[in-house]
Amino acid sequence: MLNFYAPINNLGYGIHSYNFMRALEEKGVSICLFPVHGRVSLPDTYTDRWVQNQNKFTVNDTSIMIFHETEMNRFCGKTRIGFPVFETGVRDIDLPLLSSLDYIFQPSTYGKEYLEKKGFKNAYVIPEGFNPEVFNIDTFSFTEKENLLDKYGIIFSHIGKLEERKSSLDIITTFTQALEGEKTKCRLFAHMYNMFLPNWLNIVEDILINLGYTLTHKDEYNVKYSKSNLTVLVPKVGLKNITDFYKQSHFGIYASKAEGFGLPLIESLSCGLPSVTTNWTGQSDYLSNYPKELLIDKSIEEIANDGVWFHGDKGNWIRPDLSSLKNILINIVKDPIKHLNLYKQCTDCVKDFTWKNSALKAITVMKEINILT
Repeated sequence: MLNFYAPINNLGYGIHSYNFMRALEEKGVSICLFPVHGRVSLPDTYTDRWVQNQNKFTVNDTSIMIFHETEMNRFCGKTRIGFPVFETGVRDIDLPLLSSLDYIFQPSTYGKEYLEKKGFKNAYVIPEGFNPEVFNIDTFSFTEKENLLDKYGIIFSHIGKLEERKSSLDIITTFTQALEGEKTKCRLFAHMYNMFLPNWLNIVEDILINLGYTLTHKDEYNVKYSKSNLTVLVPKVGLKNITDFYKQSHFGIYASKAEGFGLPLIESLSCGLPSVTTNWTGQSDYLSNYPKELLIDKSIEEIANDGVWFHGDKGNWIRPDLSSLKNILINIVKDPIKHLNLYKQCTDCVKDFTWKNSALKAITVMKEINILT
């Protein structure tokens, strides 16, 4: 049995933990779960069974913690494996916590190479992934996408909690500067809900007002702002049917300075959503054959510091050149059909990054280090 210390919720770590453990169980691995917050936020038959397996717990089993590097001293096991996900790096003060681990799993080559530069020789790449039963192109219809073009114009979407690392406000600003005044109507779904930042919506609305947008609709779920040929729709709450968000859009916009892996991006691509994106840090593992027409190709490296979650002590990130993003958006509007036709190439880039394959890779590694037989 593998003991897991991990959260189960709708956030990045929670999604990672649930899908990874479920895929391992489907490959015959018994799972015992100790939720890091003391409870499971999304209980079901799987998590109920994993928690019940605490009755079979023994310290002689291998334990894996999927959580922040700052917590890596808070679990036990004969063999201890840490699975932190970091976007830029680790504070020097936290490196001893990683040194206490027998092995370290990382979701990307970027993370593994970072640790190797810090002197760690016990890191292995176990990628994150997507669930093809949920995120797929089975219902993708090019005709429906064209009909949406005729009805609404070009629909862009972005998913990611509001923060500097994800270039959230830069995306809104660049979308506006690039496309205002075009003959084509353009709409941006900006899903920037951030449960850790209570005033996130006020920040988004302030930037829209400063850019000259006018509030045209508001209800308990959304606010909508309009200007000239542009519309920005901002969901006020987390979305349950996230696949609808992807499949009702023409293009995604992602401009992260750093990602541990980039779950929203890989889920977008698996649904056939061509997405403008950066190609560095964690997500570079699955963007090696990505269409150049959609890649932000200019950038500058700088110290990661936003004064909130990054304070200059976790390494550097890479700031995308917004003029490059602007040019890509303009080119999309000039020929949306050409860029929509890139959807299959985008999907092919991520097709092997499923949770099933993540579990298979983990099993292979654990057999190599004599944890599983």
